[in-house]
Amino acid sequence: MSLNTVLKEIESSDVEIALNTLITHLHHIQMSLSPEFQSDKSLFAKILQACRPHPSCSISCPIVVDDTVAKLTNRLRSKIATWKSLQNSAIEQYNEHNDSEAKVHFHRS
Repeated sequence: MSLNTVLKEIESSDVEIALNTLITHLHHIQMSLSPEFQSDKSLFAKILQACRPHPSCSISCPIVVDDTVAKLTNRLRSKIATWKSLQNSAIEQYNEHNDSEAKVHFHRS
């Protein structure tokens, strides 16, 4: 299970919703495992492994393995918010560029 898989399963493009869904699923799975795999350390590693491939989580930000699951979750939410902001900014710039080009082409006719 990964963040990308959850995004496809819930048919949503909202990475924050997918992250919350992923963490909930992993927590439920964790509770059904043998006691040695029910530790926060195991959950921490699984969340990190599940999120790393997604571009929103690959934004450079140090993750300390000694952090708690709560700190990791907060850090991932922060990364996702930053990524979404950058995506929105890029889309706005693209739209502005296309609008200005359309005006230039329109005026040349």
